[in-house]
Amino acid sequence: MSAEKVEQLDRIGFDWTPDETVWDDMFETLCQFKEENGHFEVPAKYAPNKKFGAWVSTQRVVYKEKKLAKDKISRLESIGFVWDVIEEKWEKWFSQLSEFKQKEGHCRVPHEHEGLGRWVTKQRGRHKELSEDKIKCLNRLGFVWDIKEGQWLEYYNELCQFVEINGHTNVGGNNRPLQAWMTRCRTKPLSEEKTALLNGIGFVWDLKQDFWDKKFAALLEFKNKHGSCNVPSTYTEDPSLATWVIGRRVRWRNEQLTEEQIQSLDEVGFVWEPYKQKR
Repeated sequence: MSAEKVEQLDRIGFDWTPDETVWDDMFETLCQFKEENGHFEVPAKYAPNKKFGAWVSTQRVVYKEKKLAKDKISRLESIGFVWDVIEEKWEKWFSQLSEFKQKEGHCRVPHEHEGLGRWVTKQRGRHKELSEDKIKCLNRLGFVWDIKEGQWLEYYNELCQFVEINGHTNVGGNNRPLQAWMTRCRTKPLSEEKTALLNGIGFVWDLKQDFWDKKFAALLEFKNKHGSCNVPSTYTEDPSLATWVIGRRVRWRNEQLTEEQIQSLDEVGFVWEPYKQKR
């Protein structure tokens, strides 16, 4: 093309690089979008400019393929453009989880907790698909992959604290959730590891047997002190022992004691019919 023709086209504003002009226009639109919305999550079908969403996606694809010009990369990065939207979203939710952990002391976010609960549930479901780095980040934060397992350990730790303070595992009725958990431990199969953990803190597996053993020990103590097993109904030192002794006699008459229990009481000289003995 002759110089004269070039000059004529220049005088009427001819665009020699239409692709660059389109890019510049889209970049300006992107700047406005960021200023108005605070992010770069442009919908694929952006209503005000249907080509804009496709252009934004194209920049990310071309960048990933290492085909985007350096000057364009610099311009996009100068406004904080996000190349990987999915990764940015993950980091955002992880940051929110960190804040939740700092506030609540754990990572068990309720499912109804806005979007964070759903995100946490999704991470558990995608455990095998997550990168090693993400798994390590979540593990460092104390993330609970198995919510039931996490709850079990929480109750176990609570019971450990109770034992440390009280010296036994007889949790009172003021803590019904912990009592309910202990009942589940007694009635449902547990792994060897969990069984060992509970045995290690003196967990009582059979409450009835434990109650019997304690009362029987108290009866022996009474006998050593008083010379017989005839605990009077007016025994003030341990009224519950007198009630238990009366109860054994009633259950014996009703044939509700085991042979082993009868033998144990016989061996210590238990009197089944004290009134007959007095006669």
